[in-house]
This record gives sequence, C-alpha cells and structure tokens, in this order.
Amino acid sequence: MTTHGFTLIELLIVIFILSLCLFTLIPIFDVKFLDTKPPVESELNKILNDASIRSKELSDVVEITFIIGSGNIHLNNKIYKLPDDILVSSASLNDEPIHGLAFSAKVYPEGLCDYIELNLSDNTIIVSLPLFNIMRLQ
Repeated sequence: MTTHGFTLIELLIVIFILSLCLFTLIPIFDVKFLDTKPPVESELNKILNDASIRSKELSDVVEITFIIGSGNIHLNNKIYKLPDDILVSSASLNDEPIHGLAFSAKVYPEGLCDYIELNLSDNTIIVSLPLFNIMRLQ
C-alpha cells in the first residue's frame, strides 16, 4: 500500500527547522526594524548622519561642535538639543580628554568620523564608531 503524503515525523522535523530559523532571525530583524535605541543615541546618530550627508555634498570636512556642560550640538549653523535635558558632562576626542568648554569633531566625505567619547549627565557613555560613522552606548 503506497500513500502520497508526509508522515507526522517529517512534518514535525520541518516545523522544528523553520522554528529554529525564526528564532535566530527575529533578534536580527528586531534590531533593524524597530528603533529600540535610547533617544540620545538616536539623536546623535541623526546629527552624525546629517553631517555625513553634508560632508559628501560639499566633498569637504564638516565639523560638529559639542558644548561641554550643555545639551547643545552645533552643525551647519543649526543647533541640535539632546533629548530629556541630558547634558554632555565631559568628553574626549580621538582618545584625548577635552579641557575646554567646546570641541569640534570632524566628519569626512569618505564616510568616516573622529572618535568621540561623550560622558553624559545621566552617567551613560556614548562613543562613535569611526569606520561605521555611528554612535553607540558603551
């Protein structure tokens, strides 16, 4: 007697393999499609992206100016404000501590940026990843 169909074991194995694929892919899609970043990280990435676009348009270096002790960031005569009244308490640029009240980080047309480390008033540290031109919580 021949039957044309799948056995229960075969169906269970296929369902198991598909569920394993889903469990490995869901975290990847979650990070890419849902904005689960803190608002400060999102705002800094937006500023860095705007600077990168401007730098490519001009084919020249663009500077982002950070003000120590405030949440203000200057780019192209526009002032950005960090969300939730968060302030930049201290910073370092290319592994050198900043001793003044303001400093400028450069964004290059090639899609690179200076290494920036920002210590914020809520005790978080955000660093730039120069090769990827993004900011991340440390």
